Parts: sequence; C-alpha cells; structure tokens
Amino acid sequence: MTKSLIVFVLFSLVMFAGNVRADSRGHGAKEFYSHIEDFRKSCSNKCQAPFRSETLFDIQFPGQSHLQAEVQSNLSNVAFLQAQIWGDTILEGDYYSAGQTQLDRVIALLQNDVLIGYKITYSERAWFVGDCSFDGNNETTLKACSEGRIHESTFVSPDFKTFFRDDEDFADFIN
Repeated sequence: MTKSLIVFVLFSLVMFAGNVRADSRGHGAKEFYSHIEDFRKSCSNKCQAPFRSETLFDIQFPGQSHLQAEVQSNLSNVAFLQAQIWGDTILEGDYYSAGQTQLDRVIALLQNDVLIGYKITYSERAWFVGDCSFDGNNETTLKACSEGRIHESTFVSPDFKTFFRDDEDFADFIN
C-alpha cells in the first residue's frame, strides 16, 4: 500500500467518524503529558539538566537531517492529521489553504539522553482572503491576496500514538 493511499485511508476514517478532532491519546498518554510538562518547565528559557533538545530536521537545511525515513514519514502523517482541524478553526476565518501539509521542523526532546518525544512544526501554503476579492470557485483570484503559510506545532510521543498541539504555537498565518 502506498504512503499516499495510507494517508487517504486514515483521513477517510477520521472523516467517516463524523468529526475531525485534533490530538490523540495512546497507551502511556498520561506519562507522556507529564514528561512534556516537566520538559517545558525545565526548558522555558534554556534547558536545564537532565533535559535537552536536538533539532533532527529543518526544512531550511535538508542536507543536515538526522531523521530516519520511517520516523519522518510517521511524523508527517501526524502533521497531516493535526492540520485537518484547521477547517474548523483558522480556515473558518479569512484564510484559504492549499491543503498540502509540509513538515518543517522536528526537535527531539530528551531527558537523560533518552528520547521522551518530538516537537514537530508543520505548515501549509495559505492566503489571507479578508482584504481581496477571492472567489472560492476561481483559485486564480488568489493572486490578489496576501500569500503566506499557516503553521502550528505539536508534541508527539516516541511511539507516535499520543500527540497534542502546543498551546503556545496554535495555528497562525505568517506572510
């Protein structure tokens, strides 16, 4: 089964369930939330031992990735699932999105050099349509609109089954 087919099937199952929702709680979710809270307290300015972070992937420096292909694929799938909530949040307002979620950055969150999770940042190409004559039936009218990206961050457990949006970096439009 191809990656795009798997993503489509996952998206279809989520949509079939009747509502798109962000975040997921897997086995060990309570412990993961606790680790992230401890990490955030320790790293509010600069990380204090036993915590540290390490950038594994940054789209601005693709040749410097330290991310295995399978991990990147799993995190990209989480990013895609998380971006689906935008239809009920930021895209309800004056924004239009191209709908292709891009993984922008992956940061490993470590405690005593043991991986406790990831912080991912993802985005989609988007336009502010509040001050232009955008016609939803004619995408060429986007040329008159301010272009940018909608971005957001999410914390993801090492097994990829628990993830939740970073409440300090909810979906926002940046041009």
